Amino acid sequence: MRRILFLIVVICCVQYSFAQIPKDTITQQVLLYASKGDVRSLRPLYEKAKNQLSAPSRLYCDLVLSRAEGDKERMNACIDSLMTQYPTSLNSRVRVSLINLKAESLLKEGAYAELIDFADLQLQYMKRHRYRKQVMERLQAFKRQALCYTDGTVSGRIQGLIQQRNISELITYEEEFNKLPQTQKLLGKMLLADAFNRSKDALHYAETLLKQYPDSLSSDDFKTIFDISANHLMRNGDWPKLSQLCQSEPFYSKFPNLIKSPQIISEAYLNVGKTSLTFTRTDAALQVSRYWPLMTSAQINNQQRISLAISTAQQYTLLSTQDIRNSGLVPLNDTIVVYDWEGPIIVSPVLVPELTCGDIVFRNLLCYAVLPVDGFSRIQTSILGTNELRRLGQIEIYKEKWFVKPQTGRDNKLAHSTLHNIYWDQDGRLLVKGVHKMKDYSFILDVDFPSNTFSAANFSPLITDTTDFQLQIQFVDDESKRKMASVKLPGLSLSPVGNKDLAGIIGYPSIHSLNYAKIDFETMNFSPLSQQEDSNDSEEEVSDNTDAFLLERNLASRLLSTPSKTMRIFLRLLAARGKNDPEPIIAFADTLLHGSNKDLSENQLYLVAMEATNALALKGEYKAAVDICKKMIDSNRFSGNMLNVFMELGQIYKAAQAYERPLLKPISGASTLDYLKDEVVKIRINGKSTSAYLDPTEAYVIISEKVQHKFDIQLIYSRPNYAVGIIKQAKLGDFTLENLLCRITKENVPTTIGYNVLRLIPEVEFSNAGVILRSRTTGKGKASSIRFDDELCVQAENQADYIPFRLVRSGKNSILDYTLPPITLGKATFSKIDFVPADFSSQSPVYYKGTISIEELIRKQGKLVFDFQHMTIR
Repeated sequence: MRRILFLIVVICCVQYSFAQIPKDTITQQVLLYASKGDVRSLRPLYEKAKNQLSAPSRLYCDLVLSRAEGDKERMNACIDSLMTQYPTSLNSRVRVSLINLKAESLLKEGAYAELIDFADLQLQYMKRHRYRKQVMERLQAFKRQALCYTDGTVSGRIQGLIQQRNISELITYEEEFNKLPQTQKLLGKMLLADAFNRSKDALHYAETLLKQYPDSLSSDDFKTIFDISANHLMRNGDWPKLSQLCQSEPFYSKFPNLIKSPQIISEAYLNVGKTSLTFTRTDAALQVSRYWPLMTSAQINNQQRISLAISTAQQYTLLSTQDIRNSGLVPLNDTIVVYDWEGPIIVSPVLVPELTCGDIVFRNLLCYAVLPVDGFSRIQTSILGTNELRRLGQIEIYKEKWFVKPQTGRDNKLAHSTLHNIYWDQDGRLLVKGVHKMKDYSFILDVDFPSNTFSAANFSPLITDTTDFQLQIQFVDDESKRKMASVKLPGLSLSPVGNKDLAGIIGYPSIHSLNYAKIDFETMNFSPLSQQEDSNDSEEEVSDNTDAFLLERNLASRLLSTPSKTMRIFLRLLAARGKNDPEPIIAFADTLLHGSNKDLSENQLYLVAMEATNALALKGEYKAAVDICKKMIDSNRFSGNMLNVFMELGQIYKAAQAYERPLLKPISGASTLDYLKDEVVKIRINGKSTSAYLDPTEAYVIISEKVQHKFDIQLIYSRPNYAVGIIKQAKLGDFTLENLLCRITKENVPTTIGYNVLRLIPEVEFSNAGVILRSRTTGKGKASSIRFDDELCVQAENQADYIPFRLVRSGKNSILDYTLPPITLGKATFSKIDFVPADFSSQSPVYYKGTISIEELIRKQGKLVFDFQHMTIR
């Protein structure tokens, strides 16, 4: 009824407006879009043409836009302006339609006193101007409802809350439902069942209302029943039942606009199977970003890899049109408008056969493709919505891991609804209840919102100066015991738009400040179990001392939150370094070094040039490496030690130009090198036999001056403390490698084959007996990520977090923080007793949490496999 009423208003208004304005094409087009309610087309054209419109016409358009955006305050202001400032532009039909529209809005908002006063004033006007009684009946009905809801009885109060769909207050009256008429009682139970994720109960109440009490339901009641029923059926992928719902009465005949999109969806997918959810592991998890926006990786149909923002306030799962097309999918020819914190979004439904998020697989999932329009500049176009989150049983939240559990089917009806501290509202947003200074509040809990924002209707502007705002949250633990947690909300801001029903938005900063929390969608409880002392943990500045593992895990979110194109390329370069793939490093560096790099500091530009130089040298493209060194020397941006490094590298790589690039000659199969003694193996250098250590923790081959002379190794650069040479050929078993850079030292050190050689071999397996070299990776077993970032390091993990360690060839494992174990690395698990205290110098990267010994790893699990093709160990 609301949509019909609104359409009548606009059509009436526009019909009159057309008669008052010049027959201007743009003006007519604007008003035509307004009359159709086509907000997508109206908004951009209205911005261009509004100065050509008369004041009443501008108000009509503002009314349409504010109604579509859910801004009731602005909509009512437009109605007031039209009726008070331009009464002569309104005929009686238009005025009645505007009056009823505002009255309905006030009723829905629960502004009963204002509605009664407004109705009295307008009824007097209508009687004075001799309006027919039938015309006044709807306004009188609104007034009677308002009087009923404010009659001082509990029954009236509850009916008013049901009318408002005010779940937060309705919860406290659940035990009083028996005092209501049966229709209102079932409506109240349906609303609470839907709010507390009891979808089957909500559907049962909806069906009962439609079958037994259709004559007692208002148009808004029918709309709510349809929305709850249709959303449940679409979540389950029950397309035949959805089709039946759309074709049933009174929806089919009286609510054509309401059923339009669900009907198109049900007909298109009538022969497709139901939506299903499976977990690929018992300890299923989502890896999430540490910084805003909160994101996880996903895959469409086991092919297209994407990043999804996680939202607890966006009902629908949204995917970019480009990702949908790349996956070979076609959205339906239907559009709807959805809203999030960035504003309205125009989307089209599309069924995704398979969407994998971490260890969760959704099949036959209804998603929505985001359609780009003029001026489209959204931060996020791919979002995992609450329709999918509410399918889960429980989420355990850590900094970068969300462990997810399936629903158990257990009875989630706690002793009383007041024991639930979270609930879903009618827009699919998750709300949380809390107490501040003895007063109850309901906040939207939106992990995707960038700040904690409070409503101006509930808090004064002084709240933004508060640094220790505490919200008490009562929850029920796994043993059904009541507990209370005090959560500190950092970085408060105030919304200029007041909403008395909602206290505001608890956003990403609060979730980020929690070390450990749980969301249980069966008992509908949010349990903030541990909060870090310093909740002001912001993104670290990116530098050469940045934990590259952390950056790689959070790259998608960092790119979205970084406005500078130069800095986004810089972030990509840093995340790619140390991964034995020089190509992306070279490409990113080329863009930064030959384009605008004013956004980069001196240290950052130095890092880019060094990474590019090293990447080119690894490929044997020495001339290009020399060119970069010359460019940096001539730029006059460097001095001191930085300048000396470029001058020295320029000389080394200029001398290396006389040789071919490093090369591994093709071989199939594997080669075993047995240990001779002290873990050395037999190798050949330039055709002569010798022994050497194989040590991937060393950057380069290391030889003594004595070995250099004995094996005819070419000297290409020399300084008093060290020299650089090139080995023409080295044989490790059946593997032949050529043109290898090596460091030459005056000390009598054992020959060591380092990372620059071993990285050319796809797989190297160390054991107690020897080393196996393989020309192909086997990829068997649980793996941990490694990178050579000046030093060889590995990403270990514990239950809560990812932990970077430096790898060393021998010795004991060491650790800085004894609260971190147990720690897993590949299949191995280390407890506290497996570590000695770490003693890092001030020059070591601050992000390392200790060292892991390759020797200890082999002792614990028998062998250790380096996969240099994928840069993992297992």
